Amino acid sequence: MPLLSDFFTRVHDPAQVLLALIALGVTAATTFYCVAHTIEQEPGARTNRLWHAGTVLCAGLGSWGALFTAVIGYRPELALHFLPGYVIASAVSLTCAMTVSLLLVLMLPPRWGTPLSGLVSATGIWAAHYLGFAGLSGWEAEFGWATSLTGYLSACLCCALSGHFARRGRAADLIRAGLCFWLGVMLLHFLSTSGIGLSFAGYGPGGYSRAEMARVQYFEALAFAVLICWLGVMQFRRMVRLRRLELAVRFAGDGVIMLDTQRRILWANAAVERLTGYDSAELQGKRPEHMFSGGRGAERRGAFSAASMRGEAVEEVFGLRRRDGSHLWCAVSSRPVFDAHGRIELLVETLRDVTAELEASRSLAQSRMIGRRLTRVAMHASDLVCMSRPGQGVFWANTAFLARVNRSMDEARGQEIDTLLDIPDAGEEARSARAATMIGERRVSYETEACSGTLWLSRTDMLHEDEDDGTCIVSISRDITREKMRERALREANRQMARQARHDLQSGLPNWRRVTEFISECADDGGGFTLILLGLDDFRQVVDTFGHVASHNVLRQAGERLAEEFGPLCLVGRSGGDELAIVLPEATSERELALAQGICAIEVVQRSIPTSAGACRLRASAGVRLVEDGRSAVPGALVKDAALALSEARRQREQAVVYCDELARRQASRTRVGAELVSAVERQAFEPFFQPQVTLEEGALVGFECLARWRVDEKTVRGPDSFLDFAERGGLMSEIERSILVKALDGLQDWRSAGFAVPRLSVNASVSHLRQPNFVNHLKWELDRRDLVPADLAVEVLETTLITEDDDPAARNIARLHEAGFIVELDDFGTGHAALANLSRLRIHSVKLDRSLVSPLAHDARMTAIVRAILALARELGITVIAEGAETPADLARLRELGCRVVQGYAIARPMPADAARAWLSERESALRRIG
Repeated sequence: MPLLSDFFTRVHDPAQVLLALIALGVTAATTFYCVAHTIEQEPGARTNRLWHAGTVLCAGLGSWGALFTAVIGYRPELALHFLPGYVIASAVSLTCAMTVSLLLVLMLPPRWGTPLSGLVSATGIWAAHYLGFAGLSGWEAEFGWATSLTGYLSACLCCALSGHFARRGRAADLIRAGLCFWLGVMLLHFLSTSGIGLSFAGYGPGGYSRAEMARVQYFEALAFAVLICWLGVMQFRRMVRLRRLELAVRFAGDGVIMLDTQRRILWANAAVERLTGYDSAELQGKRPEHMFSGGRGAERRGAFSAASMRGEAVEEVFGLRRRDGSHLWCAVSSRPVFDAHGRIELLVETLRDVTAELEASRSLAQSRMIGRRLTRVAMHASDLVCMSRPGQGVFWANTAFLARVNRSMDEARGQEIDTLLDIPDAGEEARSARAATMIGERRVSYETEACSGTLWLSRTDMLHEDEDDGTCIVSISRDITREKMRERALREANRQMARQARHDLQSGLPNWRRVTEFISECADDGGGFTLILLGLDDFRQVVDTFGHVASHNVLRQAGERLAEEFGPLCLVGRSGGDELAIVLPEATSERELALAQGICAIEVVQRSIPTSAGACRLRASAGVRLVEDGRSAVPGALVKDAALALSEARRQREQAVVYCDELARRQASRTRVGAELVSAVERQAFEPFFQPQVTLEEGALVGFECLARWRVDEKTVRGPDSFLDFAERGGLMSEIERSILVKALDGLQDWRSAGFAVPRLSVNASVSHLRQPNFVNHLKWELDRRDLVPADLAVEVLETTLITEDDDPAARNIARLHEAGFIVELDDFGTGHAALANLSRLRIHSVKLDRSLVSPLAHDARMTAIVRAILALARELGITVIAEGAETPADLARLRELGCRVVQGYAIARPMPADAARAWLSERESALRRIG
């Protein structure tokens, strides 16, 4: 620090040193300001050459002035004078060196131009420094070569770095270049000056004194001040222009974004924010590709980005995805910005919303395309299309129109449409339609007859006004001749169908629809009438015998005879396949008269009716519904009542039955029982009641017969007579018998587990259940589940079942039961018509005498003989006989006398539930132990 303070106080005037440093700083700033403007100009332009010259002068003369400002302050105690020639030579040498250095930077590549320009610049600065000290009048300067070389090398390095940074052209690099240049000049001067020694050589020829050199420096400083003011004014104007340009770009209608060479966003104007919905700060550092929509345009965006990064000017239209998720179309244009060395400094892209333009362009193109297509469609359409002007005739027509009128376009042009179509008189409707078209109703449709009645047209006239071409009428006519003919045929067909809809197609009689309509007509009159529903009992046999055609002819003749019998006011119709309905409008309040009318109808149809294959006689039953007041009558309900009366007549085998409320109540009761039966099956409300079978001689227990009972509630139990008929008709017997079987086998298993010796159970099998393919397998599966064997179960088959063939499913299952080891019993023996045949053909283990044979034994000798014969026959066939219905001790005694071995009935025990049967077994075991 003392050495440094001595250097500035004894060797240099501090004020002059400060001025030199300031001057050198100003020189560096103005020099590289000129360099910056040089880079911005187009190479080879006049302004570019002017800024080059300014760079050389600022660098050369400014550095020279800074150096001499420092030299003036050297050894302030000495009277120093400066020779003019050396002063001028130093200024010229430094200026020339700067010129050569700039040329090297411009002409040579960076690898060679940068070090050479640094070497030349340092040489010029050292030469100006050396000439300045060599030009001292009367003094000899002795340089310290070590310090001089150190300063020179430092200046070379700093000037080379200054040239390196200046090549980049960016603001920060230009500041670095100016600092390096300032440091190089300062190090060279002060390091060299520190090693210089002066010796007095005598008085010289004179020269410029310090004061005079200072005045030269003052003039130079003034010139630099003027230059700096001028540059400042230019810079201010430039900043104003740039600010205006920035404002113009920022608030321009199109979006403008600036990107670096990696396509990262540096800046975006307000239009970009408005287009994308993103803030400018959010976009900085991101790539613009993230704003564009995905999909098939990814390949085009990749090519666009690659071309812009190569420095090509490209334009493309992309879909833009805004921040809120909406989409729009933008025309994107990319332009590169190059630095002084031809490298891409940044990219400028503009975004313009072209959504509306694209939509308009597409709409226009679509409209034109639709217009062309419509023209082609109209030209080749099958409808007759033509255009005409009021008073001027046709000026355009399509191919179909010209073909219909047999004219060419030149021949048809100028003629009226009605003349071409040969419409003699358009009619009042057509004339009013045309008038309405011309007064502004625009579109009117009507039908007209053309070509002298051989052509019908459906015509539509439309008024079209065009500012250029005036007014024209577009007429579209469609040939509806076939539709008119079809319409006439359809009306005729509707008339025929209306009749067919109310008449039977086969017999020609009024059908069910016409019958109900006639009933409604009679009811609307408010009076009474009689409805007779006539059921043909053997009509199926008539069809099989005479054929369908003849049978329908029989129906027709029967209907005609009934209509003739009851008069023209009645209606005889066919209400079903084998039913005729007769509606008699005359009211009667006597049931006997109504019944007589029904019998009369039966007698009419029972008369012989001739057919092509011979005479035919019908058998019939009648259900009569008498209506005294038809105002509240409902046709469907009346027919239902008549059908109920007909069913009752067939059930009672009577000719005719008149409907009464009692029939309805019985039908309702049957319906209710049927519904309750279905519910009972679903709830498994059926349970077995057990009636014991014992031997007469020993009193041994043979087994129990399981009888089905319907458990309505805890106190009410219904017998089979109340539900068997409904169960058979409703197809529920199989489910009921399965439920009884499961509960009966469970009871047998419980009894045996309790130690009671129950040999077997007998269960009934209905025809529908016996004919099921899996009947035997199901029985074996239920037995296997309870560790029982087939011999523990006897299956009772009704003797009234018609089993006439061996391939009947019931006969096959009976054979399978025998093969599996089950006991097969024939129930109700003696009441059927094929008992003996079944005994000889089927493998039956035992038969059960029906109670109708057992009850009369005490007083009927003939019945006794029959039973004795049955017992003898059974003994010959090896079949056990079980007598049912033994209700009194007398019955038991009589059966014992006849030789019947096994009995069951009230005399032994009544049917009882499982718990009561268990108690009966317990009491019986106790009694046997007491006897034993």
